[in-house]
Amino acid sequence: MDYSLVSILIPVYNRISLVGETIDSAINQTYKNIEIIIVDNCSTDGTWELLQQYAEKDKRIRILRNKVNIGPVLNWKKCIDNAQGEFAKILFSDDIIEPNFLEQTLPFLENSDVGFVYSTVKMGADISESQITYRSFTHSGIYSSASFIEKSLYGSDVPISPGCAIFRLKDLKENLVSNIPSPSINDFLDHGAGPDLLLYLLTAKKYSLIAFVDKPLIFFRAHKESISLSDKSSHLTKCYIQAKIWFVENYFNKNEINRYHSHIWYQLWRGNGMWISPKKTLNEYTHSFNRLSIMSLFELLKFILKSNLKINKINKELKNNFSQMLI
Repeated sequence: MDYSLVSILIPVYNRISLVGETIDSAINQTYKNIEIIIVDNCSTDGTWELLQQYAEKDKRIRILRNKVNIGPVLNWKKCIDNAQGEFAKILFSDDIIEPNFLEQTLPFLENSDVGFVYSTVKMGADISESQITYRSFTHSGIYSSASFIEKSLYGSDVPISPGCAIFRLKDLKENLVSNIPSPSINDFLDHGAGPDLLLYLLTAKKYSLIAFVDKPLIFFRAHKESISLSDKSSHLTKCYIQAKIWFVENYFNKNEINRYHSHIWYQLWRGNGMWISPKKTLNEYTHSFNRLSIMSLFELLKFILKSNLKINKINKELKNNFSQMLI
């Protein structure tokens, strides 16, 4: 695939102490037919001046600067809109990719049925003390998109951040959702939690296959300015729930929607540690929920059994609140 141009997209804001390593990891790819698009979101810490130095040294680097801060998601979009490659890899400005990331992932995309390729990730404050995550499958290879979607919706260790994957540029353009309809959440553009996950789900829905590399080809740096680490109110978790519910309601049939409503309610009930009304819970995320169907109740019982919970632990609550499930 050496003939295919790959766009490495680096959105950045106030990362003067970190973005240099990120750019170096892009420059040092063993696959050489690349362009590096960097969009500075109106940094104030000297990041732009550093980017100018890099652009002067390597003609593959193209830098742009926003006149005002447009927020993370719209900055991702600006990177995507300015790219010219057949394939594109989002590289966040505090992450580092291994030199062979493209070499290891691109061959899978020779199969036109494969929608994207992702790898496991090293995550931590320091690469030498990091933990490996996103090990969703047992070995490297091609898997069904349906299995990926199932794992993503029902809680397996699959990626949220597109930073560990490579896509076709046309799919990033098509599937970056700027906002997600929600009864209670209106700040998706401020952090990107939800739109990032939907890049995977919407692309997986379009293709029959995805690919996985069981090697940690990227390092996600955990630091105090990381949005995910500062999510003390669990707001980002709610954003991901909303994104998944929106996806299911738009791309699945009624029975599958019922099943997923039941799953979300049950997970939130367990996490809350006490009875919570299905209607009150789900009305925070959807206008489509009216009541849990009998089928949903059967699905709920399946989840309980799969979770190895003893029915008698919650039988009293189920019995006392059965009528509430149907309203």
